[in-house]
Amino acid sequence: LTPILGAERFLSEIRITARLDHPHLLTLIDSGRAEEFLYYVLPYVRGESLRQLLDRDGPLGLSEAFVLLRQVAAALEYAHQEGVIHRDIKPENILIQENQAMLGDFGIALGLSGAEERRLTGTGMALGTPQYMSPEQASGEARLDARSDVYSLAAVFYEMLAGEPAIQGTTAQAIVARLLTETPTPLRVLRNTVPVGVSAAVSRGLAKTPADRFTTVADFMSAAEAGLAGDHLPRSRAGRMRVILAVSAVVLLGFAILAIVRRSSAHPGRLALGSRTQLTSSAEVLLPAISADGKQLAYFTKHCAGGECVLALEVQDVGDARPRTILDSATAAYWIEWSPDRRHLLVNATIGKRWGTYLVSALGAPPRFVGVGVATFLAGGDSLLAAPPLGRDSITWLRTTTLSGDQVDSLRLTDAGSGVGRVLAVPGSKWIIVETRHGQSGRWDLLDRKGRVVDHLTSTFNILAGQEADDALWLNSAGGSIIRVPIDVAGSRFSKQWDTIPGPIENFSVTADGRNLVIDQGTYDYGVWRITLADVLAGRLADSLRIAHASEPVQVEISPDGGHLRWIREQAATAGGSSEQRIVVTPYASGSETPINVAGTLIGAYWKDSMTLSVGTRPSPHRVHLALVNARNGAETAAMDLPPDSDVVDFTPVEGGWSWIPTSDDRIVVRQGDRRRSFLKPDSLWNLGQMQSDERGRLISYLGWTSTLQDSVEVGVAVGVISLETGTNTRWTNIMGENAGTTFLPDGSILLLVFDTQQTASLYRLRGPGRRELLGTIPRPVFDLSVAGNLHQAVVTIRDYRADAWMMRLVRQ
Repeated sequence: LTPILGAERFLSEIRITARLDHPHLLTLIDSGRAEEFLYYVLPYVRGESLRQLLDRDGPLGLSEAFVLLRQVAAALEYAHQEGVIHRDIKPENILIQENQAMLGDFGIALGLSGAEERRLTGTGMALGTPQYMSPEQASGEARLDARSDVYSLAAVFYEMLAGEPAIQGTTAQAIVARLLTETPTPLRVLRNTVPVGVSAAVSRGLAKTPADRFTTVADFMSAAEAGLAGDHLPRSRAGRMRVILAVSAVVLLGFAILAIVRRSSAHPGRLALGSRTQLTSSAEVLLPAISADGKQLAYFTKHCAGGECVLALEVQDVGDARPRTILDSATAAYWIEWSPDRRHLLVNATIGKRWGTYLVSALGAPPRFVGVGVATFLAGGDSLLAAPPLGRDSITWLRTTTLSGDQVDSLRLTDAGSGVGRVLAVPGSKWIIVETRHGQSGRWDLLDRKGRVVDHLTSTFNILAGQEADDALWLNSAGGSIIRVPIDVAGSRFSKQWDTIPGPIENFSVTADGRNLVIDQGTYDYGVWRITLADVLAGRLADSLRIAHASEPVQVEISPDGGHLRWIREQAATAGGSSEQRIVVTPYASGSETPINVAGTLIGAYWKDSMTLSVGTRPSPHRVHLALVNARNGAETAAMDLPPDSDVVDFTPVEGGWSWIPTSDDRIVVRQGDRRRSFLKPDSLWNLGQMQSDERGRLISYLGWTSTLQDSVEVGVAVGVISLETGTNTRWTNIMGENAGTTFLPDGSILLLVFDTQQTASLYRLRGPGRRELLGTIPRPVFDLSVAGNLHQAVVTIRDYRADAWMMRLVRQ
């Protein structure tokens, strides 16, 4: 090293590295002097560099590249917030250990504050690697800011997808000359599978003039993520539940992420339900599943005693109303699948506080735990194909096992996004269908038995379930319609012509020949009680205190001071369409309704304080609008529109702005004025759910679902808190549960409602990390609960669903 770049540069790296602490940064362990030598110690990385990965495998899959990009971008955004730019982002400085990227080598990093006084290079002397340097860095400019690192990050991402640097040359001088004069070839020209929006984001990130680039790494990532999502339509939500929530498989498993698009000008066909036969008469059927040959029916029934409910798995012959119980110990259930030979079933359920997929014998033998992820039957039903759950790494292994659990083979998915939501095997063929998740969108992949993707369908609207028949993929949309996507087995592709069956249909199952559909059909009964929390915990729900009764969904939230109620009433859905939601506010005791009129589709409306609602709407299909609304007169304040084509899982107001979870549910985004920050979900979580800010808008609580163990005994709910003042992200508690909801109390503690089963719940108070106090367990089934800040007034909702199974003959119109 020259005297300019010797000891002083080394000491600078120590000082800079010591102050940075982030999961995707190599942090300093120790430093010191040994005789005439200076040293510092960094963690040992058991893996390889991104350079080694690219040299070995060439261009990365889009999802794999995005996983690494998100991790590096999070580290870089953190460094920028700490006043440090890196100035040497390149594949050699990105290390990968167990699919986790870590950014290292701050050897030439420059602190933003006081940069000119501490600059270690001589005037006009450029440090960095030419292929990844920004033009201004290559020119030796004295002032560099975050936009220089944005250029370098975009250059690395370009190479991850193109397999070659954006700027090339035989010498460093040639590279710098081209860097200053030539525009890189757009990514999409080199690789046409890269979405147009992603290519455009990278091109802007590589703009020669800093003013033409993204200002921050977060802005670059937002544009790249939006480009990855493509033209997806925002999905509707029933609304966030703080301590108001509905338990569903969608929340727990993350299945509601995928859909199909019209990939040509072909118009969808139309199937109709023909003759119908009632298969059961108990009015207790949940999740009916028909065997492939249409001869046997399986379903769950609910049995409650006091505050505890268990689910029994029943099997009966079609045409015979006498069911047999083959399992009676589940406390939650999400789906059922028959084996082709009708000897076994796969169920996704919670048994003995252990959620996952189970293999159940149709003869009634004890169930065998298959795993936390999803699975399907292969061949004639003598083997299984299993996958890890959502939220795992982009490189995913599907395991082929015997029914006893012995692994016999595996398939490597290199483009599984953030994980697998469902796996299906097309009967009588070599094809496998895998539901995967990719940022804010997802897709169904058609694979051969070597794991190669031969065709896929990308998402534009919610899919709640998926099943396979001999010649088609069947999907259930959130709007209640059923979609049939034919599979051209000979041509190895999904058909461009698809059929729809208008809904609303709650759950369905189809025979292998695709001729008969089994659905559950029944009625909902919603009851709402205005009550004290003490009476709720004692199970005292007097009829005189019931204030509403409805057959359509209703959501009620009490204001923090207990003075008012916010109601969201859902009107009946039209055939194949979506329902309409109306907001009204009433006094807690009683009184007239005040309607809250909003433009467009309602995303959610939640109390911020005693007379202000935070409201999210979708005025148009590609726009999300957030605003504070006065509950007295409907006046808006603090309004903000998200970037076009954005969508949210949840949102909350914060001091000077808003925060939200995008539909990728892998981060929390905060925008306060011109400042935008992103907080990535901890690696131990599958995804993020409900969020809320405290009274001052300086703390954000969020829910996540833990994924630290393959054995799901400890898989459950996590509560974390982010401080917007310090940027810290702290885990407050982990607890087993099917679902949960939180709300901040006036003293800064958090009220946590945990559904121990799908119907029973316990209430806790969190006073800080590890400080969890049980307030009580509700001794009867409940659906929703909302509690005022005084922990006295409450509103509870109970839902009863009474349904039977019906078989429908399908006819084409």
